[in-house]
Amino acid sequence: MILIIRGLTIFLRKGELIADDSVSLHEFTRTLHETLEPEAKEEIIEMLWRLAMSDDDLDKHEDYLVRKVAGSTLCF
Repeated sequence: MILIIRGLTIFLRKGELIADDSVSLHEFTRTLHETLEPEAKEEIIEMLWRLAMSDDDLDKHEDYLVRKVAGSTLCF
């Protein structure tokens, strides 16, 4: 169990470093756009909206980010 947690911690940290160095959402949404069916894309966007609204307070940055991801991902 400790090895799993340690591995996940390393995985998440690497993801944070990649995200910190990124200047565009495109590199993150491209794979979704290219590989998922429209229904799966819509499910992901719906999950992002639920996450953004989970505290019953939609922050302007959350709103912008979900709309940006949706626009990049749902371009059929």
